[in-house]
Amino acid sequence: MSKLLNNLQKEYDKLYYSQDTPNASNLQKCLKETHEFKNQLKKLKAHLNKNIQDQEHLISPQANEKAGTPTSDEKISKKRTLIQDKLNKTVKSWNHSIKKQSKFTHQQYGKFNKNALNQLKNFDLDEIYKNKISKDKIQFIDEAIGFHIARYNIESLPVEYDGKDGESNILSYLQNVYGIDNSTTYIFLKMGQIVYDLNHYKCDSCLEWINTIEHSGDSSNCTVNCDLKFELYILNGLNMIKNNESSFDVCKYFYKNIPQEIMISQETIKSSYTQTVTQITLKLMLEQTIEGLDAIIEERLRSCINIFTKEYCLHNRLSIDSPLFLIVLSGIISFQYFIKYNQIRALSHVGWTTENELPFDVDLPDFLSHFHPVFICPVLKEETTKENPPYSLACHHIISKKALDKLSKNGSLSFKCPYCPVHTTIIKTKRVNFVML
Repeated sequence: MSKLLNNLQKEYDKLYYSQDTPNASNLQKCLKETHEFKNQLKKLKAHLNKNIQDQEHLISPQANEKAGTPTSDEKISKKRTLIQDKLNKTVKSWNHSIKKQSKFTHQQYGKFNKNALNQLKNFDLDEIYKNKISKDKIQFIDEAIGFHIARYNIESLPVEYDGKDGESNILSYLQNVYGIDNSTTYIFLKMGQIVYDLNHYKCDSCLEWINTIEHSGDSSNCTVNCDLKFELYILNGLNMIKNNESSFDVCKYFYKNIPQEIMISQETIKSSYTQTVTQITLKLMLEQTIEGLDAIIEERLRSCINIFTKEYCLHNRLSIDSPLFLIVLSGIISFQYFIKYNQIRALSHVGWTTENELPFDVDLPDFLSHFHPVFICPVLKEETTKENPPYSLACHHIISKKALDKLSKNGSLSFKCPYCPVHTTIIKTKRVNFVML
């Protein structure tokens, strides 16, 4: 990670996290203190109601006849004064804490703007990269933003998934609020419904989706389906334990519902499946408590959602991650190279001469680059296009059409491959079509 990115992360942590609670944000701390303040108000309200009841009892004719002295009235009055004082102190304490956190957040934002954001404003990126996005390409950016919102937020929308009405509500909500086309939303609608159910510990819709895929004959990865099925059954069983269902019912559920083909599917995963079920059932039979049950359930739930979303995207030929996320992350990582290029450009007085490629290499992680459909001709160092497609030689090395024409003198001569001793002719070459898997 570059020095710039490290500095951004460091300053962001200072901005986001509380000064005295490193694992919680300022907003989380304010929320916690507000909950504590709310609980204190409830307690004071109960004390105050009790005080009012005592006073009403004191002024009743029956109580006056029995009391005979003003001592009880003085005690109630004193108690009410104490309650009011404590209420005032609680309000002042909460108000002081919220103002303190607000002031600290404001100061940290100023420091973040000074130490981090100002470094990004030292130069204008548009002055370096002259090839701005044309108006006819803006629609693709809008589509990428809509794709991103639908991909990551559809399961947490403020509408309920309830049959066709729920689907239409989601479609209209994203259309009206974000301007996302219904065709984009519909791609992730089923996925969002299933993730919504999983977050509410309902696994039936996900199991139905798996069965539909398997029966349609389109299942591309049996191992993934087995993993997902197994995780769903284990999650259901753990929830049964959490809901205090009998050990016998949980063991019976595992025996009856987990298909035998899962337990005997592959030797490499069979042992992990069997071991997990054995550990749970053994503890149930011995009436032992499963420690950290809530954390285990949460971990299994995250695992189910991650496996399902990946499998759903692969089955529907969608990018597992949002293209917008990948592009923005690539831009952040590339930013350091733009800074360095700007310094070299200023000293060497060089300009940007290419339109469809960068004048420098960017070292991106594998998950950001391994799927990239761009091929650079190793001979001419140019990107292949529709007009200049890639061609495979007899030795299976690949070069561009322009390079092929130059080496073969427009097909009139045989030539040696630039990377190995094999000789070939243009007749023995084949056009290459890259397929995104």
